[in-house]
Amino acid sequence: MDAEQQMNMPGRYVEQEEYNRLMSDLIDRINEPSEEVRLSKLDKLTLSYGLRLLQLELNQISGLVSE
Repeated sequence: MDAEQQMNMPGRYVEQEEYNRLMSDLIDRINEPSEEVRLSKLDKLTLSYGLRLLQLELNQISGLVSE
C-alpha cells in the first residue's frame, strides 16, 4: 500500500461509518409504522434486501470488502 492509499483509508472509514448509519436509519424508517405510507411485510423485506445488495455492491466498488 502506497502513501496515497494510506492517506485515503481514514476518509473511507468515515464514509463507511456514515453510510452504515444512514442505511440503518433508512431501514428503521421503512420498518416504522406510518399513516402516510403503508408497506406490506413483503414490500419491507424486498426494500431491505435491495438495500443490502446495494450496500454490498458499493462496498465492493470502494474496495472495503475483504476477500
